[in-house]
Amino acid sequence: MAEDPGARYDAGADAVAVSVPTACLSSPRWVRLGIKAFAPLATTDPAVLASTVDDGHSDAFRMTRVSTGPRIRRG
Repeated sequence: MAEDPGARYDAGADAVAVSVPTACLSSPRWVRLGIKAFAPLATTDPAVLASTVDDGHSDAFRMTRVSTGPRIRRG
């Protein structure tokens, strides 16, 4: 039976767990993961679109690229 893709958020641990079926990735020996979190912020001015963004692997944010972590081996 194939593994279902999914994500879980554990508020107590402040952690997110994500799974991706290997069938979606073919057969690489390893992959690297990049994570970008985006959340809209409340604003009283309807002309202003405000948000907060976090690149999970970097202390800096780049508009054109998401940093990746170390190699993740299958298994």
